[in-house]
Amino acid sequence: MKNTVNKNVFFDCSTHGKYGTTERARLVINGEEISHGSYSWSNRPWQSFDYDIAMTEAFHNAKHLSKHYKTIIKQFLANGGKREEKRVKEMFKTVGMVASLGEVFTTNQKDKNDWKTRMLKAGLTGLEIPEDWENLTENEKEKRLNKIINFIKE
Repeated sequence: MKNTVNKNVFFDCSTHGKYGTTERARLVINGEEISHGSYSWSNRPWQSFDYDIAMTEAFHNAKHLSKHYKTIIKQFLANGGKREEKRVKEMFKTVGMVASLGEVFTTNQKDKNDWKTRMLKAGLTGLEIPEDWENLTENEKEKRLNKIINFIKE
């Protein structure tokens, strides 16, 4: 199984053993194996994500990694084995879906807009609401909020 960090870096992972009791991960940079790691168990351990322990060991076994590669690989492992942009996209989708629940949980347009606004502010750090927001009609607020929600859910 290939776990891609970026176009030049990936972990080549596999499971071995009669009952899949050994995980192996090879750290490959620019087509060259840099290091490897493995993990064996008799009772499957809890891991944050598949091959977590083996990939972490391969990372720690790597000698002479540049600061750049150390940073991006460490970030990849900290993100649960996901590339940063994939993690952010998943977070955006979640925020959009929660904001959309305002349609279900509330009964009038003002409450729906208030719910959506609160959820977007809570989920999207740094979101700035226009200064004239309170002067807009509820229809205009709904139109703008739905555009944001549909954009981040894609």
